[in-house]
Amino acid sequence: MKEVVFGHQHKRFSPQTIDGVTYHSRPLGYAKEWQLTRAFIRQTTLLTIRGRSTPSKAYCAIKELKAFKDYFAQQLAAELRDAMTIFDSNEMKGWTYEY
Repeated sequence: MKEVVFGHQHKRFSPQTIDGVTYHSRPLGYAKEWQLTRAFIRQTTLLTIRGRSTPSKAYCAIKELKAFKDYFAQQLAAELRDAMTIFDSNEMKGWTYEY
């Protein structure tokens, strides 16, 4: 086995190689967990968010804001791109898949 992609996860981490096996965890998850949501919350000075460190509460506080919707539209493509794990199909010949 050379590559492992974790499926149902809620935390992203950079690919890590351990004993010759590369592990990937780049889930899209819920919008409240997205990197763009966290970045907006860190950067915003528009409001004081009660429960700022709780993703659900923080997301509920910002999701209808015009500033967040604009930021979301600007950052969505990058968010989706960062959540993908893409393999070269030429390198995958002979691989098996387990679900």
